[in-house]
Amino acid sequence: MKAELNTSERLPQEWNDWVATNIIRGVQPETIIQTLKDNHFSDAQIKAALSDDSKVAANDSKQSIRRLPNNWKGWVATNLLEGTSKNSIAKVLAKQGFSHAEILLEIETASKSPYLQAGVKATKLLKKREWLLNTCDDLAKLDPGYNQQIEVIDTPPFEVFIKDYYSKYKPVVLKKGIDHWPALKKWSPHYFADTLGDAEIQVQFNRETDALFERHSDKYRKSMLMSEFVNMIENDGESNNYYMTANNTQQNVEAIRPALDDIGNFGEAIASF
Repeated sequence: MKAELNTSERLPQEWNDWVATNIIRGVQPETIIQTLKDNHFSDAQIKAALSDDSKVAANDSKQSIRRLPNNWKGWVATNLLEGTSKNSIAKVLAKQGFSHAEILLEIETASKSPYLQAGVKATKLLKKREWLLNTCDDLAKLDPGYNQQIEVIDTPPFEVFIKDYYSKYKPVVLKKGIDHWPALKKWSPHYFADTLGDAEIQVQFNRETDALFERHSDKYRKSMLMSEFVNMIENDGESNNYYMTANNTQQNVEAIRPALDDIGNFGEAIASF
């Protein structure tokens, strides 16, 4: 007959339940052992927890261990990616009513997931990029006038814009960049009705009936002639109920392509680089 183990050689019940649950679910013993060591249990306690007698007891007393709902799984993964400590995560989950065994199983499963490990690499890369952007911003602040007043200037030559503003991430308001466009003098509702009246365009209708009309744009799409659209604009008063939107760009660009000859680059080709 085997001698009974001293109390000091046994795991606390909640940890013993956790071991039993992981054994039942087929978790590798190496993973269980490493977790127990990380939580400062002795070799004697770990050996006792993984003994054949413990395995039999675990199988004889299978508990109903819940899996966390997907929203909480996502929450656990997000916090692990952000570097939140496992103890802090466990405390929040405990307040939600999850048992110690359930919490430990979920955290350890997530921590060992190759998907999470891949996510950690991506998160580190994003943090590095954020650090670089912050560094650029800190260097820019060495200029006493940084972020104090935004310049308002006539659109400069392309080379000047690149050297003095774009390359330095320096905001600027540019004027007179499209003064040379024929569209400024030619375009009007009558122009589109007379020149492109027979072109078939797509319009979003009934936008005011749905707060998410952009997301559900396919439901509100309608084809009509440009002349009909211009007539509505001129005679129906102000409305957001119908609109030529970006969701219809491809067809509408083809329909009004002749009018695109009336526009050009912004300034000296600033918009084309």
